[in-house]
Amino acid sequence: FQRLEVFVGLSVLEHLLVADRAHRGDAPLWRDLARLSRTTPDELARAEHMLDALGIRDLADKPVEALSLGRSRLVELGRGRRRRRAGGRHVGSQLL
Repeated sequence: FQRLEVFVGLSVLEHLLVADRAHRGDAPLWRDLARLSRTTPDELARAEHMLDALGIRDLADKPVEALSLGRSRLVELGRGRRRRRAGGRHVGSQLL
């Protein structure tokens, strides 16, 4: 099975913002899912950097459920890369 682990109703950008906040422990997940969290300029910059790194900046505002399987996997990859950095070294504000 091709099971995706994405939140239906969130955009590609929002998925990356959720991963960033989860990494830093800044906001409970429910706040992001209810769209109650405010995006800071630093969060936006980190998410945009990841969009560029994945080559999907043009999809930032698209709902993740509207993407092809391959593009959805890129979103998962971006979220996963952010989460994996939690235990590793972190240079500046870069996600990669």
